[in-house]
Parts: sequence; structure tokens; C-alpha cells
Amino acid sequence: MHAAFKAWDRASEPLETTELRIHDGAPLEGLPKRAHWYLNTLRHLFPWSTPKPGAVVLDIGSGLGYVMEAALEQYEPRRLIGLDVASSMIEKAKARLQRDSVTDPRLEFLIYDGITIPLPDDSVDYVYSVAALQHVPKVYVYNLFLEIKRILSPTGFCAIHLLSCNNIREHSRSVPFAQEIGSQLRGEDTHWHHFYAFDELLCVLADGVEAKQIDVVDGEVSIWASYAKTGPAFHRPDLPMEAHLARIQKRQIAAGSARSPQAGRLARLPFATWQRLSVGRVMRAAKRMVRAAASTVRPVPAAESGATTGTSHAARLAGSDLWPQDPALLPWYDQDNWADALAGMRGKRKLDDSDVVMLRKWCEDGYVVVPGLVGTELIDAFVREIDDVWERSNPIAGLAVSDVILDEGYRVHVPHGDLVQLDPEHRRRIKEVSNWRIGEYHLYSQAARRIFDHPGISRIASTIFARRGEPRYSLMFSKGTEQGLHQDTCVFHIFPRNFMMGVWIACEDITHESGPLEYYPGSNRTPLFAEFSNYPQTNRRTSDPEQSKRYDEHVVNLAKSFQKHELLIKKGDVMFWHPMLIHGGCPRLDRLATRKSYVLHVIAEGCDVGGRVKGPFNW
Repeated sequence: MHAAFKAWDRASEPLETTELRIHDGAPLEGLPKRAHWYLNTLRHLFPWSTPKPGAVVLDIGSGLGYVMEAALEQYEPRRLIGLDVASSMIEKAKARLQRDSVTDPRLEFLIYDGITIPLPDDSVDYVYSVAALQHVPKVYVYNLFLEIKRILSPTGFCAIHLLSCNNIREHSRSVPFAQEIGSQLRGEDTHWHHFYAFDELLCVLADGVEAKQIDVVDGEVSIWASYAKTGPAFHRPDLPMEAHLARIQKRQIAAGSARSPQAGRLARLPFATWQRLSVGRVMRAAKRMVRAAASTVRPVPAAESGATTGTSHAARLAGSDLWPQDPALLPWYDQDNWADALAGMRGKRKLDDSDVVMLRKWCEDGYVVVPGLVGTELIDAFVREIDDVWERSNPIAGLAVSDVILDEGYRVHVPHGDLVQLDPEHRRRIKEVSNWRIGEYHLYSQAARRIFDHPGISRIASTIFARRGEPRYSLMFSKGTEQGLHQDTCVFHIFPRNFMMGVWIACEDITHESGPLEYYPGSNRTPLFAEFSNYPQTNRRTSDPEQSKRYDEHVVNLAKSFQKHELLIKKGDVMFWHPMLIHGGCPRLDRLATRKSYVLHVIAEGCDVGGRVKGPFNW
């Protein structure tokens, strides 16, 4: 399976989590309306392609079946087939339909390998795909165009929805383009996005696929295409006039046609009732645009700003590209009027009393603890999989265990393949004496992935941010870290600043002797270290040794103004903390005592700008 398909095949993920994740956190009650909007748009743009009652219809990338459910109502097909690359997604679609009391013998599902559609030639009357193929690498989509043509009946049509290149700029405000490309290059298990241009689709379909009755309609966000396997080349004779490529223009010149005055038009789409523009929505959108514009502001080169360039490490970093430091860009909970903002949010976002109490504590103290948020069965499964890392005989590809003490001395990272070559008793001793940990464990453990994508954690993080939060990093700890005092803001690159949080999940009952987390409530409201004046470029990760030392001393002295607390919580309890909250690790009084925990860092969508910061880096 290609890496791009992994995000759709999370077998251990609960249905409810999958519903939120693949629909970008949209309210579940609005998903049927959205499904009908997609089909209404296809009907509006390509009315000639709409299937007649009794047709055989194929949905490519059927997901949880919401659009299929709408297609049953709108198309009245004889058969409606949902095609998907992920067997677990098909099982969840069946479970979702059963949960929502949708039972219809015309519905069926088909698994395929992402390459060959397992259906005979000329066997399908109508193929559609919406909100799916933009996540698939283009070579697979181009191949699908050929496969669709193969399976279409002589009178059949297809209608496809993709993301337009017109949307790259807007999309990059939430997910920077370099981050999007980097995720794909690294094969990360996340939603990939690919963008299509009008000329591209026209050339691919006309010259590559040799499709017929082609029509392409470009919009501000999406681009839509329809074609068949028989008939004239273009459904609209003037379609090539809208292209920019000289090769296509020459076709029209050769035919004696002038360029259409409507070239390059953007499509007017049906009103999306599921995105009704209430006053509140408009205001929220305006605020998102302000934040997004700030997050994509090009840092000003020092030469343009009049700054002088020094020769020291710190001076060079501080004077490279200047990031905006406007306090108005900070999250709502870091503004002076946070209490007024919370009062306004209560009605607009329909917060209940417990949400308001939680948010007030977050603003005042910089943390909240939610008892029993992660169930003990899931925690126990997580711990079993941790133990299996040490007990299994076959290696886990790509996994490394950190801070392991081997006979030859301390090792930063030990590949799991090296570890399993040791005899079991030797491994047991190493596990006992080492303060070992595993980074990004969610990539290797099903239970860790379920916690990583936990709907309760996602809901609370997004409620605090007042925008979508994404888990980005994970660390599994076996014992207390005894880590020095620090603030997460100063070791991450977040813009706008403070749109992140730490999430600490207790995997056993935590005791004073095991070296619990220590933290200082209220320290979240202290200012950023003054020398990090060009944050996120300047922070603890890019500072020179002397500046790092000054920051460490600053945090220790700052903590003296606040009361120290120890995190003595129970298995399954979860602490969320503000990135400016001072915290660290208490001494381990019992050196063999475990303190199993799982730590996530959740970042508001589009605010992780580490890929845009210049090195050198300290780690």
C-alpha cells in the first residue's frame, strides 16, 4: 500500500474518531447535507452526465458512505458500488450505515489495490468521486482516469471533483506548502493534498486518456471534470478556448476560431447550505484570515528592515529574517480581554458549563486535568505493546529505543533490530536500569495511534484553541525524566506563538517517589524570554550555548515567583498544558520505579513552522 493510503486504513481507530478525522472535524449532523451538496454540484455543472434510474453507479473513495447514501436518494440506481483502497474503511462504512439504520440491498462495497478497478469493461453507467482523489498521488489518479474509461459503458459518464491550483495559496495559509510537500516526501501518515490546473486536466484527458465529451470547470477551491468513452472530444466546443497552453490554442487557430472572451472564468457553484454564511461564520472566517495571513507573512530580510548583521551565532539568527511580534496574533486565551472573549464564546460556540470552567482554568493557571479521559482498557493495551517491544524476537522496522544503557555504555538511540539480537535476560536487565523512551511511537503501535487520535483529546484541544488542533509529535516515557525547567514554546517553532499545547497521559498511577512532572500554575502568563526577540527563529533550539544558559537561568528564576505543583494523577488521567507553563521533572527518589506516560504535542492547524526556520539547530 502506498504511503498516501495509510491515513485511510487505520483499523484500530474507532468509527467516531474516523468520522471526525476524515471530515476535518465537521459536525456529524451536517455530513448528509454536505453529501447532497456535492451531488447537486455535479448535477449543476454536468447535467447531461447524471445517471438515469436503474443505472449501475460507482463511487470512488467512498469513505464512510455518506455520499453513497445521498446517491441512493438522488440517482435511484440498480447497483451502487463503493470502491476503496482500505478494507478497514469499508468495514467502518458498513458499521456507520448500520448505526444510522441505512439498509439497502443495492449498496455494495469493493476493495481494490489503488491501480486496477476489479470490474469488467463497459460495466458501469456512472462513476463519480468527490473529496477523495485530491489525497492520492497524481500518477494513481491519471491511471484511474484510464481505468474509469475502461469500465464505463458506451453511454456512460463520469464526474470527478479535485482541488484546484487556485486553492494553493489559501490552503498554504493553514498548511504551509513546504510542510505539505515535506510530509509527502517523508511518507507521513497524514492527509496529502494534490492540486490540478485547467490545462493539465484538459491535456491529460484529451491527449493522454483520449476521453470523449470532456468538460472541465475550474473554481476558486475545486476543479471539476466530466468525460465519457464515446462521442466528440469536448462536450462544449469552446472548451479549449479557456486554456492557456499554446498547443491547445493552436487547435482553435487551426479550426479558425477566436479565443473566447470567457477564458479563465471561475465556476459559479450551487449555494452550499452546509456552509451557510451566518454572521458568526463570517466573523470567524475573518479572524482565520487574519491569523492565516500573519502565519504566511514572509519574514522580512534584515537588509530590508534596516537591521545590522553581526558575526556571532545569535546575532546572525536574530538578524536573518524578522518575524512579526504583534501581540494581537496571540491566541484568544493570551489576550488581556480573555474573560470577555470567553463570555462571548459561550453563546456562539454553545459551550456547556464544564467547558467554561475548563477554559477559565486554562486562561488563569495554564493547564487542566481531565480524570479518566483515556479508558483503562486502551491504556493496558498500550502498556502491553510497550512491553512487547522488549519481549518480541522479530524487529519492528524503523523503531528505535532511546536513552538505553548497554554494556558498552550509554547510547542515544538503539535500533530495535539491534535490541532483539540480545538474549531475553540481557534485555530485561537493560530495560530495568535504563530510563528509556520511544519517540513517535504512534507510528509503530496500534494502541498508541488510538491514543494519538483520541476523539476526547482532539475535542478538548480544539475547544481550547477555538480552531482545529492536530497531534504532531509523541513521546513514550518509561520513567521520570528529571528534565530541567523549561517552556515548550521555547523549544518548538510555532507561529503565531502559543498555538500549541502539551498533553500528558498517565499510563499508571503516578507517585511522588517515581519523579512526577512538576509545574508552576500561572507561569503561562509570563512574557517570552526577551532575547528570543525574533521568535520562532530565535529560541532554545537555535540559540548558542551562552544564550541557552541565560534562558535556562531565566526560567529557574522565573519559577521562584510561582508555587510548585507535582502531577500525582491516576492511570487514564490526562493533563493539558499551555506552552508557556513552566514545567520539568522531579527527582526520582526510587531509581527503579517506573512512571509510564505518553506525551503528545498538539498544534493548531498550520501553526507548526519548523520547516521555515533556519539552522544550525541544537537538536
